[in-house]
Amino acid sequence: MNNKTIIMVASIIATSSQGIALAENTQQQNKQKEGVVNFSQLKVSGAQKQTPLVKALEKPGAYSAVGTENKLQSMDKIIRTMPGTYTQMDASQGTVNINIRGLSGFGRVNMMVDGVTQSYYGISPSQYTHGQQPNNDFGALIDPNFIVEVEVEKGQLNGGNSVNALAGSANFRTIGIDDVIFKDNVYGLRSKASWGDNGLGYNGMVAVAGKTLLQDDGYFGGLIAVSGHNIPGSYKNGDGFDSDEFATDSTFKQKPQSQLAKLKYKPNDSHELEFSGRFLQNKLTRRKINSEDYYIKYKYTPLNELIDVEVLASHGKNGHVFNPVINL
Repeated sequence: MNNKTIIMVASIIATSSQGIALAENTQQQNKQKEGVVNFSQLKVSGAQKQTPLVKALEKPGAYSAVGTENKLQSMDKIIRTMPGTYTQMDASQGTVNINIRGLSGFGRVNMMVDGVTQSYYGISPSQYTHGQQPNNDFGALIDPNFIVEVEVEKGQLNGGNSVNALAGSANFRTIGIDDVIFKDNVYGLRSKASWGDNGLGYNGMVAVAGKTLLQDDGYFGGLIAVSGHNIPGSYKNGDGFDSDEFATDSTFKQKPQSQLAKLKYKPNDSHELEFSGRFLQNKLTRRKINSEDYYIKYKYTPLNELIDVEVLASHGKNGHVFNPVINL
């Protein structure tokens, strides 16, 4: 048998074996298809709730934010959970002061309430500093019960909010109409209350809001909120000593009262006009403190990522009156 014959016979055998294997493979695939069940097209989608924390993660730079709607902790504890941020609520001043990366006060941290810079500087008699200079401190006269969100920007070059501020800025957003009225409703009621011992006392807040629906998903609405506190002037330290023995006295007891009113006109998703008035009255360390803050704000946010316009005009009046028999 010559070589040509051998090659031809080998080719025929190889071709036959491939055909047999192909036939067996086809039969197996047909059997597998008989046991397959085809489902209709399935679409899976999801959306993350735009909480203050999620919004902070979407912004570049050292930016932090936290909401307080569903938290039972005090305002200073909530702020202290934010990285690089600390707070002081001076019992002799009745204010809130934020510390960013070890710095606070004028020229260091721009403290704002609803975007309005706060410039209150409190002072208390020298008798509470054991005869030294009078105790003074920078802070914001804001009722913690009205705060629903805190935004902190760290660093000097983080936009207009950090102008003339070495460490950054902190903005307290007060309760608004959309925080009280749930979706698909035209009125709402929101309340908050807490109580604690050892210097905490008790407090409560009630907010009522209503709105009239307009075309293009717009509305015109209003909000009224009142809040009150009863804060004891003393506490016991870890050794069981009362603070009246070394730091405080009966004049540290305070009962601040606060009121908040807002009107908002939103004809559509692009335009928004808001007017707000916030008031606070307090009496502590032989002083009477009164605060009035007003602002009118207009926002224009069309469906364009390059345009975001906000115009704000505000007026504030803060003052405290000393008891005339007390010397500094």
